[in-house]
Amino acid sequence: MRREDIEVDFIWDILHRQGKKVKALNVPFVVPPYSFGVDFRPVGFGLPTNEKEWQEELERVTKKTRELLNEELDVVISAYTFLDRVQHFHWGEDCVLEWYKKLDAKIGEILFKSGFLDNRDNRLIVISDHGFCSFGEAAVQTLPLKSEWGELKGDHHENALLITVNLDHRIERPQDVFFALRESLR
Repeated sequence: MRREDIEVDFIWDILHRQGKKVKALNVPFVVPPYSFGVDFRPVGFGLPTNEKEWQEELERVTKKTRELLNEELDVVISAYTFLDRVQHFHWGEDCVLEWYKKLDAKIGEILFKSGFLDNRDNRLIVISDHGFCSFGEAAVQTLPLKSEWGELKGDHHENALLITVNLDHRIERPQDVFFALRESLR
């Protein structure tokens, strides 16, 4: 499936038509992940499967995100996909925490070393589309026990992560991110 096959407008489409400067990087709703207004080739066709590819995605998405923050944009959307793969295949192993720490350090680099949060007018939404749990403990079982890459140890959980800065709109559902962005850019 390609972006063109999905007959809906995404937030970047709507904001772009309204004259907003918006770029989206590595968003995984299709394979490979989609980028809007950004020249970016996803690592491993968007399905990074080993430590080398996970590290490459971590570095490349971070570097490109920092570049985008230096542009005069109204919205930057940036997504890391590798942590999903790490958790599916290594849930319960020490390496999961290590990759969380690596990602946390890179997000810190993006937000603090870049000076992004020094500007009190900047708004931030950090969100995951789901949490994780041991395979078989999810409220809704959506995945097979095995994939072509091996046995799954972790599964999607309904609890997700949400962090906001300088955002007045309340976010309780995923679609509220759209409303928060639209409202904050009026």
